[in-house]
Amino acid sequence: MAVYDDWDQSDIYKGTVFQIVLATVSVAIRLVARQKSPAKLWWDDFTVIVALIFDWGLSICYWLQIRYCGLGHANTADGRVGPEQLPKFFKLFLAIQILYFTSAVFLKTSLILLYYRIFGVVRWFRWLLAVVWVAILLYFVISSFVTVFNCRPIAFYWDKSITNGACIEENPILQVKWIGVANLLTDFVVWSLSLPMVWRLHLSWRQKLSLSFVFLIGLLYVFSSALFKFW
Repeated sequence: MAVYDDWDQSDIYKGTVFQIVLATVSVAIRLVARQKSPAKLWWDDFTVIVALIFDWGLSICYWLQIRYCGLGHANTADGRVGPEQLPKFFKLFLAIQILYFTSAVFLKTSLILLYYRIFGVVRWFRWLLAVVWVAILLYFVISSFVTVFNCRPIAFYWDKSITNGACIEENPILQVKWIGVANLLTDFVVWSLSLPMVWRLHLSWRQKLSLSFVFLIGLLYVFSSALFKFW
């Protein structure tokens, strides 16, 4: 069981609180800027709000694991997730994975819609955005399907006393890490979409680098969020 309880509670609290506060402040600043600019709220804004809501739900699940499942060995009585706590732990862990996938797909959709809003006048770029978006949806569907139906029956995921139960991957943490790698790769692809359009603009090379860096900041935030959640 050491696989599931090798995090310190204070580190989990610090990481989740920092990440969710950063995300909330970022979205709030974005909405305020929208209100003060000629650009009105659009689907890219609405989808990022939905992503933030799911991100809040994800952090709450981590806090529930600490409160009711003994996650984080520093402040637990015996230093481990006890056998009686494992069913709740794995139910919440399953919810965490689904919330993470959902938040990620809405965040990537928001970025794609933002690119469409800025560069959508270019026809071939609109088609490229559509292809990448479909790939992201497929990633979401496949990842969610594999996660939910990893064990047969599904309840065997948290109740190993079920007779004749079996799982495709016996180590769910390892499974999530590999899915997280795929998520990071799609993040990089989405960020890369902005580069050909930015460098087509009639700007100086310094301005182009500055714009590329602005898009990179968003990518770094997503990377840090994913690395904390699954590493």
